[in-house]
Amino acid sequence: MRRKMMKLLNRILLMALSAAALVSCDKGSDPEPELPAWNKNRTATIQFYSRFTNEPLFKNADYVPVVSRIRSSVQQVAVLHRSDAVYGASDPVNPMAAVAAVAGKVPFFLLNRIVGQRAEVSGILIGHTVAKMETVSVSDGSRLLSLPTRANASISMTFACVAFENESQVTSGAEIIRKNLTEATVLVGVAPVALKQKLSSEFAAPNCRLVTIESTSSAGNQLVFVLTTLKWVVREHTETAVGAEGISCLDIQIEAL
Repeated sequence: MRRKMMKLLNRILLMALSAAALVSCDKGSDPEPELPAWNKNRTATIQFYSRFTNEPLFKNADYVPVVSRIRSSVQQVAVLHRSDAVYGASDPVNPMAAVAAVAGKVPFFLLNRIVGQRAEVSGILIGHTVAKMETVSVSDGSRLLSLPTRANASISMTFACVAFENESQVTSGAEIIRKNLTEATVLVGVAPVALKQKLSSEFAAPNCRLVTIESTSSAGNQLVFVLTTLKWVVREHTETAVGAEGISCLDIQIEAL
């Protein structure tokens, strides 16, 4: 009788363990819950200006098309990728300072490297000053900038920006970026199209949400990626040519859930 009871208990225990294993596997493979309807009152607009070729954004001092679009549209953040500054010459050139002054924005600079007299930077424009900003080196030639701002009047947002040029930068920088990804963070970065799969593997669901956006230009070899926790979702993105010099602007609509 005792032996039969032990067999029965063992069988019950085995069934319980099997059921637990199935539940665990199911949790890992659960699809993401269906998203609610788009609430535009909880949505921020981020503009990303670039040539999508990793070339300097401005090839001359004609900033008017970019300034006009910034002033005529609503955005919480505008990123000017490769808005490089040139120093040491008799007439130093700093496009971000000029654009910010005319557009009525506060400029922040994400420096990636200095080559000769050229500082390769991404410029970030927002509509207010901040108490502090942080810049963290994530790998050689790549830094992460983050600063506090707002998605709208009632929703706080930490905007972050980073630029990758090669796979080794992603490999060494991914862990630092994951550690700095809070529920308030909206990270907008740029990388070669060839790194799309690498980005997807490093920033995989279910812990974060990654969206990659490629330019419609046939000459474009870079993509923009948006990385957040599940507290945010990209609802829409549109690309618009700005002027006639090859500059494009991505308008990214991202909602706080």
